[in-house]
Order: sequence, then structure tokens, then C-alpha cells
Amino acid sequence: MKIGIATSVIRRVEPAKSLKVLNDLGFKYLELSYENFIATKASLSDSWKEIRDNVSKLNLSIIQIHAPYEASKFKNYNRDEIKKSLKILEPWFKVASELNSVVVIHPAIITPQTNEKTQRYAEKLEDLNIDFFNEISKLAEDLGIYIAIENRVERVFGNTVEDLISIIKSVNSKSLGICIDVGHLIASELDVIESIKRSRNYLIALHLHDNNGFFDQHFPPMTGVLNWESLIRTLKEIEFRRPLIFEAICNEVRVEMCINWAKLTKIIGDYLLSLISS
Repeated sequence: MKIGIATSVIRRVEPAKSLKVLNDLGFKYLELSYENFIATKASLSDSWKEIRDNVSKLNLSIIQIHAPYEASKFKNYNRDEIKKSLKILEPWFKVASELNSVVVIHPAIITPQTNEKTQRYAEKLEDLNIDFFNEISKLAEDLGIYIAIENRVERVFGNTVEDLISIIKSVNSKSLGICIDVGHLIASELDVIESIKRSRNYLIALHLHDNNGFFDQHFPPMTGVLNWESLIRTLKEIEFRRPLIFEAICNEVRVEMCINWAKLTKIIGDYLLSLISS
């Protein structure tokens, strides 16, 4: 088991440059976060050449790419909206294919109608997600990549591991797996350890970060309420073998503070691995 980090820890740094900064701090396994594209107003097309060059030159592994958030946000539930999302995702899927990366995607969501019953809204979200992932999994299969469906922090369909498993079983595509975001579980008052154990047969990606137990704060490890020792032992127990991606999000103006978050994550990550090395 190895540790990695999402570029979101230095979100105000341009995507390609963030790879070099984190490489210099000792990280070889990375998630290319959408946060950096938002914060620096960078586009994938303009950044791609430098990203590819840095990955090659620095011998980095981009094991995960976070898809654009807007690809999962729907105004209406219809085929045109799904096609629009697919158009957003296609270039990201192609980059993932070149980098041999898993694409992390949030479950689809739509704003409920004022006169809509909660049960009907949940059923509509489930139907939407089955249609959504059925469509995008076809592209993933064509490109030979995997999609990791990430549990949402909002308490709607897509919030629990059971929701994600139901999507995967309904779509029945070999391209689909699960990304467990532990911070989302904590903020939703869901059991982290049991959720990881329940997802073990589908788990292909992780988002590891901390919070105060109430809000999705994306703090570095051991700066919130999560029992990290129990978490790392559970990951060993289920024989999770991919690099562990820590997904702190630092939005400080002084990038030095964010770099210190990354350094702290490296120190704590090495400590956690030492607990299971014997």
C-alpha cells in the first residue's frame, strides 16, 4: 500500500504546475483534481500538453482524475441533458485513457420540484443515475477506463454505499466501481468502517480527508474526528491495494500554507503505513 494526494491540496496552483510541486514534496501517486481548474480558470485543452509532459518527465502516476462537477448536475431529467453531460466528460475520459487513470464522478443530481414527494424524488434520482451511468459506461468501456462513483455528501440518493452498489448492479458494466469519500460519510453521520467493508468488492478509489463531524471541510488527516488508525487497518483487512489518495482542499491565498498541509499529509501518511507494515 502506498500514499498519494489530490492536487486540490494546492488548488490555487495551475494543474500542470501542481504536479511538479507535489512531486518535489515526495508524492508520486496523484489525483488530478478539478479544483485546480476551477481556481486557476484553466481549461483541460490548454493544460493537457504540459500535464502530459510533466507526468512523463517526472515519472508520475495519475491514478485518479476528478471529473467536472457540472457533469453530474442536471437541470432536467431527459436524454438531451445526459448527452450534454457526456459531451463534457468525453475529453476527460480520453485524457484518463492516455494516463491510465480512474475517473471519479459524483452521482447525478437534480433539483427537486416544490410539489414533489421525497420518495418520488429519490426514485427519480435513482432512475436518472441508472440512465446516466449506463450511457457514460459505454464510452468508458470503449476507451478501456474505469469510472469510480463517489458517494455524495448531500443526503439524497447517491449518499450511501448501498445507493452506489444499486447503480452498479443495475447498469452491469465492468467499467464501474466505487470511490469512498470518508469525509462525506462523516459529515452524513454514516459509519466509515462499515461502509468501506460493504464496498470492498467494488472499491477502486479513495478520497481521504477529515472534518469536525458536521461539515465537509476537507481537512488534512488527523485534524478532525476520524479514527485514522482504524481506517488504515480496515483497508489492510479488505486487501485494498491501490494508492491511498488524500483529498484535502486548501484555498488559502498564501500557497505556503497549502504546501505545509501537503507536507503534513506526507508525514501522517507514512505514519499510518507504518502501522500495517509488519
